[in-house]
Amino acid sequence: MSCPRPQLSKVAENNFALMPVIRRNHFNGPTFSWDILIRELQVSESQYNWDPDVISPEELLPPTFRDTPNKTIARLGETAVLRCAIDNLGTKKVTWRKNTSFAPLFIETNSFQTDVRYSIEHEPLMPDWNMIIDQVNSSDQGLYICEVSTTPTMQYFVYLKVIREYLLRLGHLSFLSLFYPIVELIKFFYSFKE
Repeated sequence: MSCPRPQLSKVAENNFALMPVIRRNHFNGPTFSWDILIRELQVSESQYNWDPDVISPEELLPPTFRDTPNKTIARLGETAVLRCAIDNLGTKKVTWRKNTSFAPLFIETNSFQTDVRYSIEHEPLMPDWNMIIDQVNSSDQGLYICEVSTTPTMQYFVYLKVIREYLLRLGHLSFLSLFYPIVELIKFFYSFKE
């Protein structure tokens, strides 16, 4: 009963230990394997020097989506902001696409479509990867996906709802302001129909 000892990288050898284990299996009899044990790291602050060539903090923790609104409502002709924030992104890539298409709209800040109304709002070293749509129209409405290039792909869904507000004007007087409570009541009841 033999099992070759697995090879560990330098980083793994410093942080993990291999322990031979014999397990009893009712179907196949005893089996031999190696278990990986995590060693306790006992390093004082004065000895601690981070070597980014060995391992980065992002590699220790997987990417995670922050809790951002997954439904955005924009009025026809206004600007919509679809929010996506990711912690521990590391070397992974962020992609935005519409649910109805596999073609990306953006990979990071690089645009893969011709509509100049679309853009990405991102500052280096910040977790936000917001997609901006200027002068939204009814064809922009739908489900958008913010993806992280992990295996399997991580996805965060954001729904964009485009609404129309009818504004009746007579000179400089807006009738909408006179009927504001009624309009809000109609909107409230309309939201339950969706």
